[in-house]
Amino acid sequence: LADNDMNEVVSEVLNVLSLTIKEADATIICNPLPVLPGTRRTQMAQLMQNLIGNALKYRGSAKPEIYIDAIENENYWILAVKDNILSYES
Repeated sequence: LADNDMNEVVSEVLNVLSLTIKEADATIICNPLPVLPGTRRTQMAQLMQNLIGNALKYRGSAKPEIYIDAIENENYWILAVKDNILSYES
């Protein structure tokens, strides 16, 4: 376990997903993220890649806008990956 700068983790994930992001013409907005103590970098990268990847994959016809943010809540952080899809088309 180590301290992991989530800004670096997300940057690496965005680099891995760069072709998909370009093909989708996606906009990614990432607010400053914390350093998370006692985490596994590989697992944090997997988590962020899955969340961002899903936002790109399940985007409907709209141009994807993905927002990445973190909120400190006393003794823990809430990480959020939000996209602009409000409802799914059937």
